Amino acid sequence: MARFQPRSPTGSAIPSLPLSRREYARALLDVASCVGERRPVVAVSSFAEGNLKDRVKNVLTGRKYSYIASFAAGAVVIIAGTVLLTGAPTKSEDISPGVSITETQDEGAEAEVISLVENFGKKLQTVSLTAPRDYVNKSIQENYGDLVSPELLSAWQKDLQDVPGRVVSSPWPDRIEILSIQKSSSEYDVKGEILEITSVEIQNGGVAAKRPIDLRVRKVENRWLITEVKLGAYEVGL
Repeated sequence: MARFQPRSPTGSAIPSLPLSRREYARALLDVASCVGERRPVVAVSSFAEGNLKDRVKNVLTGRKYSYIASFAAGAVVIIAGTVLLTGAPTKSEDISPGVSITETQDEGAEAEVISLVENFGKKLQTVSLTAPRDYVNKSIQENYGDLVSPELLSAWQKDLQDVPGRVVSSPWPDRIEILSIQKSSSEYDVKGEILEITSVEIQNGGVAAKRPIDLRVRKVENRWLITEVKLGAYEVGL
C-alpha cells in the first residue's frame, strides 16, 4: 500500500516522519498559509513566509530543538488552532464573588415574603369587619385566600375576633409597614405596623393610627403563605 506523503505549498513532498514531527511540519505550513491569506490567526513573527522553508527543513532533517522551544512552538499552534475553530472568546456571565447559592436563595425567599406581606396589607381595607357575617366570610375568602394558609383562613371564618381588616369606615388600614424580618428554620417571622389613614392624611400625609402586627410566613405546597397573625393594640393620636 502506498504511503501517504504530505506536500508543501510549493508542491515538494515532505518525507515520511515519525507522527509527532510530521504533524508539527504540517502545522507550520497550515499556520503560515493562514498568515498569507490574512485569515484571523494569532500574529507571531516566527511564522512569516520568509523563514518557513528553513524551519520546515530543520524539522525534516532532524535538527534538535530545546524542549522549551518545542513547547513554545506547540503552544502557538494550539492557540492558533483554537482561534480558528472557535473564534473570539465570548464574555462569560458575571458571577458575584463571595456569594454562595444559599445566600442568594435566602435573599430571593426574603423578597418573596416581603412582597407577600405588603400585598396582604393592601387588602386589609377591602375586608369590612362590620358587615354581615356571611359577607365578611366571603370577603375574607376573596381577598385573603391566596395569601394565607387554608388552616388560618378556616379559623378566621369561624371566629372573626382576630381577623385583620377594616373596623370602622374611617380611619381605614392603608398598608403594612415592615419593621423587621427574621428567618427561623424554614419560616419567617415578620414584625410590622398596620398604618391607618383618613382623607386628611391623603391630602397632608402622615398616619392617623397604628396597630402592631406579627406574622409568620411558611412555604406551603411550594408557595409562601401567611400561617399565623397576631394583632396588637391601637396607637392613636400620633
